[in-house]
Amino acid sequence: MVVKKELHLKHKGGLHARPAGNLVKIASKFESKITIEYNDKQTRVKSMLNIITLGIRENTPFYLIAEGNDAEQALHEMETYLLGLE
Repeated sequence: MVVKKELHLKHKGGLHARPAGNLVKIASKFESKITIEYNDKQTRVKSMLNIITLGIRENTPFYLIAEGNDAEQALHEMETYLLGLE
């Protein structure tokens, strides 16, 4: 199963080191292949540095994509975390 979700980050600092590191931790709990897509660039959610280099800024759309048996649960946890950032 493949699930794709559009999100808008509300965190003023964008997706910097702390939230990127937490995304990697969340993603590591799941078997699904999880990627982030932003401005036609895509990276797996396995490397904090790769996530940071995407340069995701406040209030700009990006996509979380998960492929696997636990894809929906993985994206739900990641979305809940990201939307809770202030």
